Amino acid sequence: MAVALGFAAGSWAAGAAAPPPSGSVTFEGKTWNPVDAIAYVDGEGDEAETVLVFSSVAFDRRDFARDRVIDDADLTWHWSSNPTAYGYRVKVKADPAEQLNVDNIYDGGSSSGTYIERPRTLRIAGGKAPRISGSLAQPDGGTDYALKFDVPVEGEVAPSVEYLPEDGGEPGKVVTEFMDARTNDQYARMAGMLHPRREALIAADKPVSSRFFRWAQRGTQCRKLIGFTGGYVYGDEALVAHACDYGDERELRGVTLLYREDGAWRVVAFLPENIYE
Repeated sequence: MAVALGFAAGSWAAGAAAPPPSGSVTFEGKTWNPVDAIAYVDGEGDEAETVLVFSSVAFDRRDFARDRVIDDADLTWHWSSNPTAYGYRVKVKADPAEQLNVDNIYDGGSSSGTYIERPRTLRIAGGKAPRISGSLAQPDGGTDYALKFDVPVEGEVAPSVEYLPEDGGEPGKVVTEFMDARTNDQYARMAGMLHPRREALIAADKPVSSRFFRWAQRGTQCRKLIGFTGGYVYGDEALVAHACDYGDERELRGVTLLYREDGAWRVVAFLPENIYE
């Protein structure tokens, strides 16, 4: 699976802080209370819809803002990293006559969907600070919900990461040294640059603390580093995107995942590599 990274510069405004939603949802005999809600726009033009999502576990908005936009991929990550969380998702078309497409979310992202009539209590306000607010309350085929909310509709958000300079910064220096050791088959030197908890971090049976660990590869085909194509630091995690000489005028592009341990960057894993002619 290829991983796309965005490295644009600049600052975008974040949505206003929202009060927590109130109410409860009962689905298949389980009643839970939402502690957080988030809304964003999915699609464009006539196909656009406002997606409102409630969760029994708080959303990690700082993590969501890695790529400067809140979207379906962030919610997929939320459910997979919180497998015991419950959720309720409402999709609202721009046309006020449309029904609402709703889903109960459970067991790490499994869902059961249906449609409900759009209530008059639901409001979407546009302008510089768009919001969705109101209430949803009715039993519906085994689901009983009574929810109140006033949530900003979020889209482009402030970046939560420090973008790397063209030379890759401190993480880039480690990648350069690692690739040089690989080029010269200096395996002991390479081993010294690996994260001491590398295997535990990327073990399949461990809870993922990075959304990229599930795609992690223990090895890389890169042997001659050409340069860096982007990357960022997020807390103690760094992703360094790079290009390598793959011969026959081809480039091998990949991403190295690093973690900081006792102030020093160490290599954890590599993300899928692609060959470019």
